[in-house]
Amino acid sequence: MLTRLTGWRDIRALRAAPPGEAARDSERKKTFVAALRQAEELAEAASSASYATKALPLFYSLSQAGRAIAAAHLSDPWRLRWHGLSVREDAEQILDTIVSPASRAQDSYQGTATAIGSPGLSGPTSLGALWTANPDLLEVSPPATAGQWPPAITIPLGTLKPPPGSDPGYGTSAVSTDGTVPLRSTSRQPPEPRSPPPSVATRRFERHSV
Repeated sequence: MLTRLTGWRDIRALRAAPPGEAARDSERKKTFVAALRQAEELAEAASSASYATKALPLFYSLSQAGRAIAAAHLSDPWRLRWHGLSVREDAEQILDTIVSPASRAQDSYQGTATAIGSPGLSGPTSLGALWTANPDLLEVSPPATAGQWPPAITIPLGTLKPPPGSDPGYGTSAVSTDGTVPLRSTSRQPPEPRSPPPSVATRRFERHSV
């Protein structure tokens, strides 16, 4: 079972054997190892901090984790600078706060997104929309007093397998999406039931009509 401790244990093991470009470039390896260690220690500090200060070490833990990812998987230039997101804080409701991307290739947000192959924000969006779009927060709805926000749609990805006892017409296939197009089922529809041959149907009709 994956827990916070076992998760960091597995991540910690990467410091001894860095992946990607960090395994071949000494400068990348130094950054990867140092950033990953700082990310873990900051996360541990956040776990014992009160809610008044927890966000600060969590932010820098995430920032250092992004630097480690970039060192291993981002093409040159791979050193991250700047935060990459700006916030306008003039909203009456906190979830109406607008978050905007800076769209600089070397900022922490865009650089990390590129390194993991994830699309970034295409423009300003509200904090409430980001909350409800986060699949890890599906069971944590925004307060009713904070307005209405469209919930995220759960789309399980992986392999479509035919249900037990289904017709051989069903196929097994992989499903993938980049999140920008609607998914369409790739399984074959079960064939329509075929009528018995006319001669059999005729004999059945004649037998029951006598």
